[in-house]
Amino acid sequence: MKTTHKILLASAAVIPMLGAGGLVASAATETTNPRDSIIDKLVTKFNLNESEVQSVFDEARSERRSEMEANFNEKISQAVTDGDLTQEQADKITAKRTELESTREANMEAWSDLTHEERHAKMEEVRDEIKTWADENNIEMKWLMPGGGRGHGGMMGGANKEDI
Repeated sequence: MKTTHKILLASAAVIPMLGAGGLVASAATETTNPRDSIIDKLVTKFNLNESEVQSVFDEARSERRSEMEANFNEKISQAVTDGDLTQEQADKITAKRTELESTREANMEAWSDLTHEERHAKMEEVRDEIKTWADENNIEMKWLMPGGGRGHGGMMGGANKEDI
């Protein structure tokens, strides 16, 4: 295997650590996407083609999202089977999660120039809106935000497996 391919494969392994798809707050500057920083560092250090590295990251992110979605669909189906959710609730949850994903992606762009504190305040507003919707539909937050919206989950970072 070529060295370049080994590096690209190794860089793909970094994606889950960056919260593939979440708003990640790490050692990056307040307005820099950490994933972009990692890509830049790999491109520079190993003299790689930036579009190839980006492609590896995008592919790994897409695969991880597909896996997470399949896992979620399995868990929500089981919850309906077990009587923990009605089919109507499951359908509402699925629709709301799709809506939230679109909103999250739009917010990442719209909020890119905000300070950490401003982004945090915006995320709290979103969390409060989701909680209100969940309460109105008699749905536990764990179905909409990993961690039940208690911390940095789903729209805001990592997840607690036991909550979903």
